[in-house]
Amino acid sequence: RETESHLRFALAQSSMGIWSWDVAEERVQWSPDMGPLYGLPAGTSSLSPERFFALVHPDDREAVREADRRAWGGADAYAVEFRVLGPDGSEEALRQSELTAREVLAAASRQANELALLDRVRAALSRELDLPVLFRTVVEAVAAAFGYTQVSLYLRDGDHLALQHQVGYARVLARIPVADGVMGRVVRRGEPVLLEDVRADAAFLGAIEGIASEVCVPLRDRGRVVGVLNVESTAGNRMDQADLRLMVALSEHVNVAIGRARLYAEARASEERLRQALAAAQMATWDWDLASGATEYSEGMSALAGLPPGVMPSPADYDAF
Repeated sequence: RETESHLRFALAQSSMGIWSWDVAEERVQWSPDMGPLYGLPAGTSSLSPERFFALVHPDDREAVREADRRAWGGADAYAVEFRVLGPDGSEEALRQSELTAREVLAAASRQANELALLDRVRAALSRELDLPVLFRTVVEAVAAAFGYTQVSLYLRDGDHLALQHQVGYARVLARIPVADGVMGRVVRRGEPVLLEDVRADAAFLGAIEGIASEVCVPLRDRGRVVGVLNVESTAGNRMDQADLRLMVALSEHVNVAIGRARLYAEARASEERLRQALAAAQMATWDWDLASGATEYSEGMSALAGLPPGVMPSPADYDAF
């Protein structure tokens, strides 16, 4: 029942309907949304073949009958285009409905594909904890998964944006003042930008010739804009709102990955500071799991116990202490 409800919703949103023809009973059955397509009230669900053909434009009736004969003869697909006579005798082309349906199906297909690709990129990012490797993974995954030819990632470094990784550029802008360019604007305002035609924005900075469109989204860590992910197209390939939505969705995954990598780097740095402090103070740390009896020692414990470097004290050594 849930699937049926979803189907009804999809048909209503896309101005589509479903019909069946019971040849034996000579009855055409319609879904509730078919009526308005033929100028009849919504909910019109059943009519005779004669009534149906009376709605079809006279010049198109033979084409519809021929399509019917092919279907009865076992044709793999039923497809025919015809005009409909409205209640006032006017002609109403079904082609517009067909185009609408194709657009809806194409959009749904693209969305499903993008979701699958986003999941692939998210999975790739989840494995990276080193920031330089993470940035390289982001840029190369975006280019490979989504087919963008020019992709770059910049981090904020004081009053400049510093390039971290790029694909597709023979010449690069290694550092860009935050006060300049579209990327600088995205950092300053914290809002994504879509330029369908880069010539329309005087602030655009082109690293190479022939850039047609640009999408730039901010990257955040702990609520602050820390960089940008920038995608550009060439050869007249114009990006649109769909590309902007995709990059905004992707940036959310990148933000999470950046935060996770930062926490990992901070933990590693804290661990190194502790190691250096213990070494300077000639101290060490140890853990004793009372349940299992296992003990773990920091590397300085060997020297404190008078043992060779790398040799950890045993429980017997502990008793000797």
